[in-house]
Amino acid sequence: MRKLSFPLTVALLPIILLLYMLIVLPTPAKGATSVAAEMYDAGNAAVEAQNWEKAATILDALTKENPYNGDFWYDLAGAHYSLKNYDASIVAYQKAVELGRYKGGSLYNMGCCYALTGQAEKAVDAIEASFGYGLQGRENLIREDSDLDSIRKTKAFQERILPGVPDGISRVDGWRLDLDYLHRRMEVTHFDLYRNVSPEEWRSTLDALAANVPNMKDHEIVVELMKLYAKIGDGHTGVRPPKGKNGWHRLPVEFYIFKDGVFVRSADEKNASIIGKRVVRVGKLPVEEALARCATVTQRDNTQQIKWLAPIWMASTEVLDALDIIDGVESATLVLADADGRESKVRVDALPLSSFYNEHGRFSLVNAVTMNDNAVGPKPLWLKDPDKAYWFEYLEDEKLVYFQFNRVRNAEQGESLSDFSKRLFAFVEENDVEALVIDVRENNGGNNFLVRPILHRVIPSKVNEDGRVFMIIGRETFSACQNFTNRMQWHTKTMYVGEPTGSRPNFVGEGNKIILPYTGLVVRGSSRYWQDSLSDDYRTWVAPDLVAEMTSDEFRNNEDPCMDVIMAYLKNRRVLEGDRAER
Repeated sequence: MRKLSFPLTVALLPIILLLYMLIVLPTPAKGATSVAAEMYDAGNAAVEAQNWEKAATILDALTKENPYNGDFWYDLAGAHYSLKNYDASIVAYQKAVELGRYKGGSLYNMGCCYALTGQAEKAVDAIEASFGYGLQGRENLIREDSDLDSIRKTKAFQERILPGVPDGISRVDGWRLDLDYLHRRMEVTHFDLYRNVSPEEWRSTLDALAANVPNMKDHEIVVELMKLYAKIGDGHTGVRPPKGKNGWHRLPVEFYIFKDGVFVRSADEKNASIIGKRVVRVGKLPVEEALARCATVTQRDNTQQIKWLAPIWMASTEVLDALDIIDGVESATLVLADADGRESKVRVDALPLSSFYNEHGRFSLVNAVTMNDNAVGPKPLWLKDPDKAYWFEYLEDEKLVYFQFNRVRNAEQGESLSDFSKRLFAFVEENDVEALVIDVRENNGGNNFLVRPILHRVIPSKVNEDGRVFMIIGRETFSACQNFTNRMQWHTKTMYVGEPTGSRPNFVGEGNKIILPYTGLVVRGSSRYWQDSLSDDYRTWVAPDLVAEMTSDEFRNNEDPCMDVIMAYLKNRRVLEGDRAER
């Protein structure tokens, strides 16, 4: 066959390619549609039903058609894992990692697949890499996940993931092992560890502490760690006081900073005689100085969080002893003043910290007597049902709905937060409601992803107008509730009442747990940056439009300055609107 010359070949190339496409390439079927259009819902249903064979088949087709979607790859990897197709799962998880889909979880799960296929070194590499991407629940996984049983005792795992604690290790060596582990884990866990404390100060403080372990009691070491953590400067990074075996103690009293001073707001029945008295001294120090020292161990986003948490630490006898406010951990001497200013000295015995948790595992002064128990009038709305996650009440005379929102979590029993918000706003729309009050003054967070239904129902609501939606905020408005507060400010016409919030509009959160291997001490490092405002929003809190700070007498007499100022505002607004109508 005669060979074509180069010029002729080039000239005929477009014709040759066209003939090739017509003859060889398949012609799309008339009316052909996408795989996703036909199988997307079926794929979701198969995953939900855990029909892994069907899910894998559909997701494989989806990833071939659309390799850009990390969710498809992540779900495909999970289906292959469930089918024990670990090699295929690794490939799919790697694609999810490349696309940035839940990078921490994808890397960790890939590590599990490597471990299950006998690839120990690759398993350790993947698991170690996952720590830098906010993997939640990490400490329990590396200790308990059966997928890692084959590698948990390997040298690489114990050197890079979780050190083994040798039998018979001394207390000094055990603490030093813990401090080294804490340093390594915090560096890969915290979103911005060295924002407020330099690497040199962080490392030198830990080194000095390790050197001084023989001369310190355990609780003194923990308090020094609390001081270091407080310097990091975010509200989710802190040290959890030990409870249970070798647990800490605390006084069975609740100190509270009112506008007019620090008072014993509640106590157990044994100490009922001191309730309602103003605190003058704690141990060796005036109360102001005792609080200032407790502030040095208090994790914080701002000074409002210190105002919330420092009084709690001032009831911890281990903290008081380590800060040289008292001697020993068995009791503390308080100097208190009654309403006439007469001072008295009283000794309060400490109780084990474990006795302060209720049946739901939440911190609580169980069976407490409170300084407003003998008030003549009824309890204000904010104290009516504080243990309930969310509820509302209609004040017919004021044409106002009061909604108390105490936790950003679904109720343990009854309707979900989404169903509740649907019922709440149906009531608002169907009844003679002129104003809505959302009380979050004691809501310190929960699950950020649960607040959307409330927000989306406020926005189109008839009350989303100037001067008709109010949010009561305070020092305990924190974390997921801080985010809810931010979003309400951006998307609605909400007015804020009370005190500044306990966190910032933009903050580092998501306290990722770290468990120290020797002592079991739990510390937390914040691993996620929440930016609910502009990047250059440097506010330290969301401030109230109508400030209302409670005095001790207002609490004692069941008065609520926040609701009082809202009612006064609404009354004044109606007067002004009436004047305008007459003109």
